[in-house]
Amino acid sequence: MKLKRIYILTIGLGLCIILIMAFIVSSLKHNARRSRRQLQEFALLAEEYQKIKRRVSAVDDWITSEFTGTSQAIEDIVSGMGLNAKLKSIKILERKTSKGLIREDTEVSFTKLDMNETVNLLYSIENASYPLTIKKAEIKTAFEGPELLEIILVISTFQTK
Repeated sequence: MKLKRIYILTIGLGLCIILIMAFIVSSLKHNARRSRRQLQEFALLAEEYQKIKRRVSAVDDWITSEFTGTSQAIEDIVSGMGLNAKLKSIKILERKTSKGLIREDTEVSFTKLDMNETVNLLYSIENASYPLTIKKAEIKTAFEGPELLEIILVISTFQTK
């Protein structure tokens, strides 16, 4: 009888240990799944953070870059494209200072540009290493022919004080 009791207690204790181990394993699997989900969310957040950090860094570099002036920047772009003969005029319209930034608006006129030159010019201005943005564009057909364009651009630059 005593031996039977010991066997029953041993079997009961063994079952309790097995149940406790099963519960612990189940809990660990649940925690592992939750941790994997959180890790995926953190990975997505880290990727988003890196994208935003690169954008902020690019804008910061863009604003604080060594910049001699709008006229020089436009002349560099135009001469790099070989459009010096088609550049009609460059006029500084306005210069405003606010919140530590200087904004300079410049009017640039081109004459007798074809569509390909116009697209390349606009692309070059938007993607220049200088801090240039096209604020306004006025495009008309030239008197010499409908395939040629007269373009007046208002280009803004930003730089720190």
